[in-house]
Amino acid sequence: MAAILVSAFPGLGKTYLYQQYKDRLKILDLNTGRFEGDDFPGNYIAEVEKRLNDYDLILLSSDRNVRYALNDAGLDFDLFYPSKDRKNELIEIYVTNRKSRDFIMNLDHNFYNLIDEIEDEELEHCFKHKIDKPHRFIAQYDLLFNFLKSSMEMNGNKPVEKSSIEGDGYQEKGTQQVVENDLPKVDEKELPQVSDAEAKHSFEDFQLRNITSLINKCRYNIDD
Repeated sequence: MAAILVSAFPGLGKTYLYQQYKDRLKILDLNTGRFEGDDFPGNYIAEVEKRLNDYDLILLSSDRNVRYALNDAGLDFDLFYPSKDRKNELIEIYVTNRKSRDFIMNLDHNFYNLIDEIEDEELEHCFKHKIDKPHRFIAQYDLLFNFLKSSMEMNGNKPVEKSSIEGDGYQEKGTQQVVENDLPKVDEKELPQVSDAEAKHSFEDFQLRNITSLINKCRYNIDD
């Protein structure tokens, strides 16, 4: 069976999903970094096609050129993106994860335009999923969670515990857009427990207390 292709906007949890499932599923996180150059995105799509039958799930970049190239190649893919009101939340995630200043400034300045581009696109092979509730990520999306659970059972691996993630989506034909009637609800008691050390993401206490200052430095190029 060919892999499910999942494209996700930065900050929506591709890396987290990969780390959580890499030992239980055949999953590939295909970063664009090593595919840059004149051959991009053709070389990236060629790699996707090469790996298609070797994995259960391939995590992809949400870069606009990648989206159009996937569509032109006739590859069905699911695109996850945030609502516009999650901008500040995602900027904080980028800062906490120590993304480069250029990366953060680019996303900060172009965030709304990037979301508009996604929502205006009508790509035949793209299935869109908007995640609009705060602190919700792709691993908590009901349709994807159920796929991951089923794949683990088929592979003979112990599935994750029955999740409290609820809600059914429906698939709108024509524009190939998937709309979630009610995004997944999670029982906070069932969420993975994170230690204080993990929560710090390598930042010192004083840096965490001044995260707004860090964000402003990235946004406005303010130096100490």
